[in-house]
Amino acid sequence: MAIISLGGVHWDPLLVGWGKLGRPQSGENSAKEMLGYNPRKEGRGKLSDDERQRRVVDVWDCAAVYALFERGRCVYIGEGKLGDRLEKHWKTDNLSGRWDAFSWLSPWEYSLPNAGKAEIAAKDDNYAENIRSKELVELLELVAIRLGSPEANAQLPKSEQSILWLNQWRSNYSRSTIEEKVDEVLKLIKEKGEGG
Repeated sequence: MAIISLGGVHWDPLLVGWGKLGRPQSGENSAKEMLGYNPRKEGRGKLSDDERQRRVVDVWDCAAVYALFERGRCVYIGEGKLGDRLEKHWKTDNLSGRWDAFSWLSPWEYSLPNAGKAEIAAKDDNYAENIRSKELVELLELVAIRLGSPEANAQLPKSEQSILWLNQWRSNYSRSTIEEKVDEVLKLIKEKGEGG
């Protein structure tokens, strides 16, 4: 059984629902969520929107090791409860404003029940009792490569295939990007112009 089960590579912090600092205004939602989904599909073709939505999970509570990047360069590596640690780096500590992407790896497991939505959960604490030293070394190599993103590493260790790499899904509570706000304003201007 693999020690590391889940991961995400170069996720965008602008797609995360960070909540709101302070007390939310009445009617304002300040939920926190960090969403990803399993992109693997049996057979060919793309996942339908319904199937993709069914596979979405909130990874905020995952125990994970993570790396922060600024313009592709790794600036920090840490561990802990993924959402809480990243929120601190995003909002309040000395890394605030100094990173624009993050990668993460977790021992938590992903399951897709026959009916209902996907779920994640922590593994039993005894899952790694029989790991061999070669497997451990390969795992450490994989973690270092995925989190450090060195330019010269074109090949990943075979343990890469045992990890379910989640694609990022935009949080319902994330802020709009500047581009989206500009598009919204241009759309309103166009509608006003057409309406007289």
